Amino acid sequence: MQIKTLETERLVLTIANVEDAEFFRRLYNEPKFIKFIGRRNLKTNEDASHYIEEKFMPQFEKMGFGNYVINRKSDNLKIG
Repeated sequence: MQIKTLETERLVLTIANVEDAEFFRRLYNEPKFIKFIGRRNLKTNEDASHYIEEKFMPQFEKMGFGNYVINRKSDNLKIG
């Protein structure tokens, strides 16, 4: 899979990968995420890695689009 990066003046968007597991574990366990999106049972970073490998990566390979991670350039903080 070719890794695609999108960049603006303040943000960098990269395709979600297993290195983002901790971020997705935290995000998917936020009360508002669970309330509005639903529980994904990502209790550990390993669970999140498997979820990324089984859901996100195949979607990119098959369809050419999927989930991105948004990083703020100023401090490289993952914000979405």
